[in-house]
Amino acid sequence: YTLFGKLPGIPIQPLSYGDAAPLLKELGVNTIPDRSWSGGFNLSHIGPGPAKVRVHVDVSFNVTPIWNVIGVIKGAVEPDRMVIMGSHRDAWSFGAVDPISGHSCVAEVARGLGKLLSDGWKPRRTIMLCSWDAEEYGLI
Repeated sequence: YTLFGKLPGIPIQPLSYGDAAPLLKELGVNTIPDRSWSGGFNLSHIGPGPAKVRVHVDVSFNVTPIWNVIGVIKGAVEPDRMVIMGSHRDAWSFGAVDPISGHSCVAEVARGLGKLLSDGWKPRRTIMLCSWDAEEYGLI
C-alpha cells in the first residue's frame, strides 16, 4: 500500500525524546524483552496502554534538487578494476546531520589521496569516492 503511488502508506514521524517520552509513558506495563531493546530510553515496559494519539503531519510534496559528488582517480595498472568508497549525506530537521561519521571518513580519505597524488603517487586500481544526497525514502 502506498500514498500517492510513491510514499509508504504506514505513517511514520521522527519524534524528539521530549515528544516521545510522554507517549511511551502511557503505553502500559508490559515488560520489554530485555534491556538492550530500549536503546537510549529508560524503559521498563512498552504497551499496549490507554494512550490515544492524533497526529497531524504537514508534509511538502515538492520535488527538490539533489547533488551527488563522484571523484575518480584512474588506476595506473588496472584501471578497469575499482575500489569504491562512499557514504550518503543529508540533514534532518534543524541541521542534524546523518551520517556525518561516515561522510567524514570519505572526506578524510579524499584529503589523504590528494596529498599522495600531489607527491606523484598513482594507485594501481581506479579509486572512486562517492557522496550522495537524498538517501532517505521519499526525499526526492
